[in-house]
Amino acid sequence: MKRAIICFGIALGGMLLQYWQTGYQHWFQLEDIHHETFIVMFVALGVGILIGGRR
Repeated sequence: MKRAIICFGIALGGMLLQYWQTGYQHWFQLEDIHHETFIVMFVALGVGILIGGRR
């Protein structure tokens, strides 16, 4: 479980770093479809890690 949390933390940190580097405005200029897809993928990743970590 700890390994899954660490991996998730590294992935989240990388995403936040990329978010910061690209700039705040650039992210909100993305099309709604892309933004929604990103959110869905992020949620699915989180749920998958939680389920996988419990086994």
